This record gives sequence, structure tokens and C-alpha cells, in this order.
Amino acid sequence: MVNDLKNLIGLLALWMLVGCGGEAEVHTPSGPSDVDETPRVETLAMIVETSEPTYWHDGSEVNTIDDVRWMVLAEEPGRDAGYMFSIDESYERAGQLRVVFTRDPEVNADIDLQRVIDGRFERLKQLFDQQAEAAGLQEEAYLRALVDERKAEVAALQKALTDLQTLRRGLPSTDASRLEMRKLNRQIDVALADVIAIEKAVEQAERNNDRKRYITLMRVR
Repeated sequence: MVNDLKNLIGLLALWMLVGCGGEAEVHTPSGPSDVDETPRVETLAMIVETSEPTYWHDGSEVNTIDDVRWMVLAEEPGRDAGYMFSIDESYERAGQLRVVFTRDPEVNADIDLQRVIDGRFERLKQLFDQQAEAAGLQEEAYLRALVDERKAEVAALQKALTDLQTLRRGLPSTDASRLEMRKLNRQIDVALADVIAIEKAVEQAERNNDRKRYITLMRVR
């Protein structure tokens, strides 16, 4: 009886092995669901900002990020470049600019958008560095001219005070005359303090230019 049972179990095991082909099942990819289909990134963005909010351009003080905007727009890619870009006008962080790069669907080009952005930033930085150097020299020249202007104002105020004192010599002092003299003296003090402050700014601007310490363009990571 025991032998018959063992024989029966052996026959069942043999039948199951033959029915399964005698091999373990191996799962092979049979459709798209089995393949890694990570979509390629089609859009990337670059955010830039400057180390100072304003600088000198063509004789006036302007927002640096506005100049960066025009520099970006001035260099449009060609039709066969394989990518397009646009400025994100909804990005509202002060002093920063967000530029969005998109692979051009109409051009059959296998481009690396990240490499494109890196190259664009380097060229943009070169342009900005040139403008920043010119801005530093313009600022120094403006401040030197401003010192001369303020010194001329001081000289005019001092002359007005001297003329008033000459005119009032020998005359009795009045409240009006004393008030006018105090007013002129106060204006002279303020103008002299202004001259000193601007002269210090000139010295700082001169040091920055000598050391080539200009406003810089930075990429926000």
C-alpha cells in the first residue's frame, strides 16, 4: 500500500514536470509597459540675476536686469537651431529674469537643452561683463563731474553769504537778516557734506575700476 502511494506521487510529479515543459518560467518584456519609457525633457529654464540692481548706461542710471532682458532678446536662435526660448513674464521675483528654453518640435534635431542653456549663459555673461566694465567707468566719470558741480554750488553759496555780509555791514541786525544768514550757512554745510560723500564715492568707484570689481551676472541654481 505504501509503495503504491509512493508510485502514484511520483507519477503525478512527473506528469506536472512534463506539462510545464520541464523549465522554469522566464518573464520577457512583451509590450510597452515592460520597457522604461522615461520621457525626454522638452523644456528647461534659466534664471539669472545681477549683483547690483542698477548701473550706469549711456549717461543715466538704469536697472541692470532690464539690460539683461534686452541682451537675451537680441540673440534669437536660427530656424534650424533646434530650440526656442521665451522670457517668463509671470516670474515676478525682483531683480531676476527667468528664460524658458523648449526643444523645437518642428526641427528633427537631437539637442541637449542643458548644454544649450550653459552656452547661452556664458555668452550672455560675456556681453554683460563688457557692459558692466563700461558702466563702472561711466559711474566714476559721473561722480567726478558731480563733485565739480557740488563744489560750484558751495562756491556760489559762499559768495552769496559774503555779499550779504558786505551789504549788511554797518546796518543793524534784524530777525530777517539773521535768518537769511543762518539759512545760507546751513546750505553751505549741507553742500560741503555732500561734496565729501561724493568724493568718497569717487574713491570707491576708482578702486573698483582699478581692481576690475564690476557688477556681475549670476545664474540662480
